[in-house]
Amino acid sequence: MDQEKVMAIVGLTKKDILNLTKSKSLSAKFITLVNEVQIPLEITSPQFNYQCGPLLVKLIQSTLPETSANRKTVATYIAKGKLKNSQQVEKAIKYASTKTKFDVKEFEKECGI
Repeated sequence: MDQEKVMAIVGLTKKDILNLTKSKSLSAKFITLVNEVQIPLEITSPQFNYQCGPLLVKLIQSTLPETSANRKTVATYIAKGKLKNSQQVEKAIKYASTKTKFDVKEFEKECGI
């Protein structure tokens, strides 16, 4: 499936897609992240938020390193609709950036889940 179609499926607008595809690096990071959290693209699943694209973009543009063990966890929370807005994602990024050990209860409390 081509990357622009994937981006549209997870809720990016045409304008968002155009902006994201201007950077091959960011586009690749976005597609990699979608694949890492295993969002079903061929059929929709009620377990996933198919409007999560803008929040995933926020995550890949953040200072949280791609190598962070917590990055995929934050992405999964976004993809499953548990992190619903920018403020929650910012708190999640802050938490994930400062913690080496991920405590689910503490994370969810910090993020307002």
